[in-house]
Amino acid sequence: LQSQTQQTSSTDYISNIFIHDGVIGLSSYSGIQLNNVNDIKLERLRICDFDVVAVAGNDFTNANFDKLIIGPSSTDMKPSDYYTQGRLLSYALFDLLSDGLDIGDEVITFKNGIQYTLK
Repeated sequence: LQSQTQQTSSTDYISNIFIHDGVIGLSSYSGIQLNNVNDIKLERLRICDFDVVAVAGNDFTNANFDKLIIGPSSTDMKPSDYYTQGRLLSYALFDLLSDGLDIGDEVITFKNGIQYTLK
């Protein structure tokens, strides 16, 4: 389970979710993504063939997981996390280019302080 807490208002939540008795697989990031969810129950599931994590979430409360089979993760993964980062960044770069932005020596600074120059 991968979790982060973000500030949201209580009106942003969806509630009373019950996912059960099935197989969730072949996902490009996480098998299940919980965003702004209150009172969720996952029961008797197999979560497999995901790239990164079976269950990920941002700002969820009252989660109940029962009788889950996790894995195996995807065997079609590239040997480096650079592949996934590049794949995800390519969408953002495509959006920049499709908006008609003229990229000269634009610098992108990431959260960890690493900077890259687009040319």
